[in-house]
Amino acid sequence: MESPVDKSNQIGRAISIMTDKKRGHLYLVPTPIIDGGIASIPEANRLIVSQCKYFLVESLKLGRRHVKAMVPTFDFNLTVFEELSKNTDHAELDYLLDPALKGFDICVLSDAGSPVIADPGSNIVQLAHRHGIEVVPLSGPSSIMLALMASGLSGQNFVFHGYLSRDKGTLKNDLKRLEQDARKGYSQIFMETPYRNTALFEQILNTLNGDILFCIAADLTSPKSLIKTQSIAQWKKDKTPDLHKRPCIFIVGV
Repeated sequence: MESPVDKSNQIGRAISIMTDKKRGHLYLVPTPIIDGGIASIPEANRLIVSQCKYFLVESLKLGRRHVKAMVPTFDFNLTVFEELSKNTDHAELDYLLDPALKGFDICVLSDAGSPVIADPGSNIVQLAHRHGIEVVPLSGPSSIMLALMASGLSGQNFVFHGYLSRDKGTLKNDLKRLEQDARKGYSQIFMETPYRNTALFEQILNTLNGDILFCIAADLTSPKSLIKTQSIAQWKKDKTPDLHKRPCIFIVGV
């Protein structure tokens, strides 16, 4: 007859097995900022991608293209690609993360640059933490960090604002507030949809004081990249740079 001690030991072993059940990792995989910029992706990242069977991508077409560029011999017949974008319903997240709960690794890719940073994905990362799934951020290009590094403005204290308002009145107030915060020693980082860059640049010149520093970082990691920091007064004297439809990061500082 089984003793209470033996039964207790069996229960303990069963709990231990359940607790130690292997779970997959959630890898956050950077992608090139520009087309053809695959050289910016470390070889270690490509190895992880080559062994993964489940992918969460901002858009299916670009996601597959990035994976093919990283691993030219990749077999798409043995993999699952799911979209994880700003339109993904919160109710879908458990389903998207389920492979990791069953022991399979998942790679998260955005359309350009480092996932989650100014891109979708933070919600799936939060859920992974709640389920005890290890989140592994991989090294790679981030336009925000590259721009800040090259700007000459404070990298000790900075704020990223994403996209500013399109309303001219609100935008003017936002820029004035950013200038005030920049004078306190906090670099102010923001971006715009590429086709509106020129309009935003003109608004910046018309709003900020001449002594404030302003950085433009366009087409980062490409041969035609532009990274330039100077005062608003100097920008007004120079020829307006061609920013139309060029991916840009803007920084205001002192």
